[in-house]
Amino acid sequence: MRLRRWKRNAAYHGIRLLRQRQGSHRISLGAVLGFLPCWYPTFGIGLPLSLGLIRLFRGNAVSGLFAASVGTFLWPFLFYANYLTGQLARELFARPAEPELDELLSEPAADISYEETADSLGALSGIGVDFLIGSMLNSIFVSAAMYGLLRIVWTRYRLSMLRHVRARIAGARAVAAGI
Repeated sequence: MRLRRWKRNAAYHGIRLLRQRQGSHRISLGAVLGFLPCWYPTFGIGLPLSLGLIRLFRGNAVSGLFAASVGTFLWPFLFYANYLTGQLARELFARPAEPELDELLSEPAADISYEETADSLGALSGIGVDFLIGSMLNSIFVSAAMYGLLRIVWTRYRLSMLRHVRARIAGARAVAAGI
């Protein structure tokens, strides 16, 4: 029952979005700004942050809310993508260590417990740096690609999608009326 209500609600907002004549720029901007906070750990303020960004930059609220709700379900994959992208970027742009530093690091340490702690803290900080770099790169590049793609799709296919939806609604009404 609840799934049916969600499906109807999504269809309603989809039709509402297709009927708007705000232009492809505002609708694409709303979707991009709605999805943007999903790349970062916002700890529950992602949706209000999305709405604030949409309002600030005058994007479309319906497309922004739709993108934010999709991003809410995708955030585990987005966070993993952030880590992978950051790790790849750090490996691509890392410089090899100086030979003197390698020699210093290969000497045994005086107390082994400090070395283990330093190694584990170094690994944790590396994960955090990978995540931060990945989230910044992903949010920039995916937002730019998403904006361009949505703008092209909206400009070319909005009217045909709206006609298709209207035809399906008319067909459903005819079936319900018994014609």
